[in-house]
Amino acid sequence: MRVESKLEISAPPALVWEYVSDPSRYLHFMSGITRWEVVGNKRVGLGARYRMLLRVGSAEVGGLIEVVEYARDADLAWTSITGVDQRGRWRLRAANDGRTTVTTLRLSYGAVKGYDQKGGHVAPFTEMGGAFTRATGATPFKLPDSWIAAKSKINLNQKFDFCTTNDIIGGNSGSPVINRNAEVVGLIFDGNIQSLGGDFGYDGSVNRAVAVNSGALKEALAKIYHADRVVTELSR
Repeated sequence: MRVESKLEISAPPALVWEYVSDPSRYLHFMSGITRWEVVGNKRVGLGARYRMLLRVGSAEVGGLIEVVEYARDADLAWTSITGVDQRGRWRLRAANDGRTTVTTLRLSYGAVKGYDQKGGHVAPFTEMGGAFTRATGATPFKLPDSWIAAKSKINLNQKFDFCTTNDIIGGNSGSPVINRNAEVVGLIFDGNIQSLGGDFGYDGSVNRAVAVNSGALKEALAKIYHADRVVTELSR
């Protein structure tokens, strides 16, 4: 699902375009943006790339984006290359009395949801205990010795991975999953096999993004890897 907003500005499209097409001005007019830096030799235009960060709650999220549509005084659109899965667009249209109608940044979001395949249902969550249940001691189901040694300390009921209906593509691995309270609850690391064609089409009944749960990350960091400083930082 997508959310977008529209507003009218008391200026002609050409003047508004000067602002939305200039990367040096984003920190001045886009609320929450903390970084919008040119990456590479192309500053503006089709194919220009920017490193952007957006403050969400206490976290800064973002990544590398690329301009994929550039029509002077009319349309500027971008999509994510790495980092947070996002697509944004400025659509400028002349309104009455010299004003400009602006369609602002669009946000897409999904829900945690399982799916059906091969006559069965795939649940939206796995648990850390499942890694031990499936362990055979041989590749590809061989757990590291550090995990085996820490089994008695781990909360085996801790949610491990989960899948969502977010529409992602290759390059989105590492994107944070943020809930409605602006809390980071996971990290995208893969998609199911049905999502491989996501560059060309999306089937909401089976396409799923796969993420690791933040609680599982902290559980492993604390009880398997003893990375206490990192856990403390993540818990702030």
